Amino acid sequence: MKTQRTSALNPQAATELPATTQQAITGINDFSFRLLAQLATTKSDKNLLISGLSIATAFALVGHGAKGKTREEILQTFGWADLSAQAIAEAFGALASVYHKNDPELVLAMANSLWQAEHDPINPHYVEDVRQVYRADIFAINFNSPDAAETINQWVAEKTLQKIKQLVTSNDISGATLALLNAIYFKASWQKTFDLKRTQDRPFTLLDGSTKSLPLMRQKARFSYCEQEHFQAIALPYADERYCMAIVLPRPTIAFAEFQQRFDNSDWQMIREEFHNTEVDLALPRFNIVEPIMLNAPLQMLGVKKAFAANAEFPLISSALYISKVLHKAALTVNEEGAEAAAATIILMTRGALSRPTEMTVDHPFLCLIYDAEHGTILFAGYIVDPE
Repeated sequence: MKTQRTSALNPQAATELPATTQQAITGINDFSFRLLAQLATTKSDKNLLISGLSIATAFALVGHGAKGKTREEILQTFGWADLSAQAIAEAFGALASVYHKNDPELVLAMANSLWQAEHDPINPHYVEDVRQVYRADIFAINFNSPDAAETINQWVAEKTLQKIKQLVTSNDISGATLALLNAIYFKASWQKTFDLKRTQDRPFTLLDGSTKSLPLMRQKARFSYCEQEHFQAIALPYADERYCMAIVLPRPTIAFAEFQQRFDNSDWQMIREEFHNTEVDLALPRFNIVEPIMLNAPLQMLGVKKAFAANAEFPLISSALYISKVLHKAALTVNEEGAEAAAATIILMTRGALSRPTEMTVDHPFLCLIYDAEHGTILFAGYIVDPE
């Protein structure tokens, strides 16, 4: 059988990106595989779905206001250590332009937003930077209001075309000072759609070795494909050939948990280089996944640590801010016609205790003491029930 090497990419759609933008993309891809591996250490028997691009964009927003070790850890974790703040901002500005399309065959959109507490404003220069550089929507909100979570969720639902309807709860955002949010939406038709009549129930083997009957879509056609000792890989192009879905299938003899820990960005790059055009008789299950994930612990394991501490350094945003929560939700539906996917990431920031004085209003009867602070001797003591 003759094969033709292909990049699984329409050459006419290829766009030369600046080196700094390409470096940012490499960092995002590497982070995606490392985060999947980290999540798999505790969820190896569960579906996992993330958008590294959404998470990275949210951290580009927060990193724009960071300094010192806080910033260093963020840049190191996302592979941007050699990039300046301006280069990162320009890279994500370029990505926002590149990943935006709206036509009958493919919809792709990204959106950012900044939500600041109404009575606890942050640095207006940072807000303006986020508005202009990252094209973010800016909102003032009372995070403790009963309808605040619904307001944020409505923005997410609108930007993901209702694919993600709830990202946060009232408990998640209570007490927050600032929220930085990214949302991504993708919907595309296959270049070669699956014939619904060929979809049949077939056994699908689970991790424990048991099987269940699932509808598997069938198609015999030429695809970008490669195989190695440990896996097979295929790229299914959408109607706009620039976008594809890749499936990497480990051999049945490979322990899936081991595969999760070992597969990384270098393997992915090798697959892309080895793709060649050949006829494949493909059987692929339909699937519909919605995965909410709390990312605090995984991100700290990957190196973003000080940002979560009370002494985090975000001086360009405001004093004494630290990240209290990072919530992520991704959704993906694959069927005979194509695929629909969405993701949203929210970084919630709170002030450290030192920057917000504890309230104490002496407006009812109290105990009063005058004492020697050095030796502890109480000189006077009394209960005051009526100051007048």
